[in-house]
Amino acid sequence: MYDYDGDTPQWAPDEWVWASVSGWLNICDGKITVDTSTVRHVAYWSGVKVDRSQVVKYTGARVSYTKIPYERYNGYQGEAFALIPHFYKH
Repeated sequence: MYDYDGDTPQWAPDEWVWASVSGWLNICDGKITVDTSTVRHVAYWSGVKVDRSQVVKYTGARVSYTKIPYERYNGYQGEAFALIPHFYKH
């Protein structure tokens, strides 16, 4: 089993942003955790302005996330954001 989150704003076939994060789950003694060594990030975009230095692919002890700040050509600014927590209560 794995956990996944994605955020894919799209305004036209050639204007979109795709942020996602996924990781395999460990299930043991009623506890569910994300195996951080399996976390994968996706950060793609087309037809929007993105400063690559502002794209974040974070894997931490408690959460993992992918964040893509973008600016559409009409001036609208936004952010695609995907997050998975690493611990789940049964």
